[in-house]
Amino acid sequence: MFSGQSGQITPEVLETLISGLSDEESLSRIISTWALGELAREEPVIIDELIRGLRDENKWVCASSAAVLGELGQSAPEVISALIEGLSNPMSWVRAHSAEALGELGQANARILSELISRLQDDASWVRVNSAAALIKLGEARADVETVLINGLRDNDWSVRGTAALASGRLSQPSQPIIEALVN
Repeated sequence: MFSGQSGQITPEVLETLISGLSDEESLSRIISTWALGELAREEPVIIDELIRGLRDENKWVCASSAAVLGELGQSAPEVISALIEGLSNPMSWVRAHSAEALGELGQANARILSELISRLQDDASWVRVNSAAALIKLGEARADVETVLINGLRDNDWSVRGTAALASGRLSQPSQPIIEALVN
């Protein structure tokens, strides 16, 4: 139904999903974003559309676009720039998902590391923990990352604690304070 004989998405479906990114209803834009990530992974045009979605006025559309960009793993310069721009978004969910997506790309350069490190001081605990998790994925387990994780493990929000616990599990050798925070 969605694809032609070769297994590729049909042009009609691709066009429908791309037009859904401009729908006036934010839920349609969110669903189109996720569908493009699932069905049209190999279509070069979707990267530009997802980058545009990162600049949507709805935080869930922006956050979904960031998450899908991270899942696609495309580390093109324009993707990295858009996700770094997302780290400065006034909406914390967008910053958090942009940080997570940068970690998913698996490519560390000085600019990415600098931006993620600066987010370790973000006002939103979710952003701090996702930035710490991204830094760990990129092989940058620093002392300030550990401090953010310990604070994340003690956060009032269960989802922040869970993300901090998962990120702590990625450390090759967790320190005694991390182990104590995990146990308590």
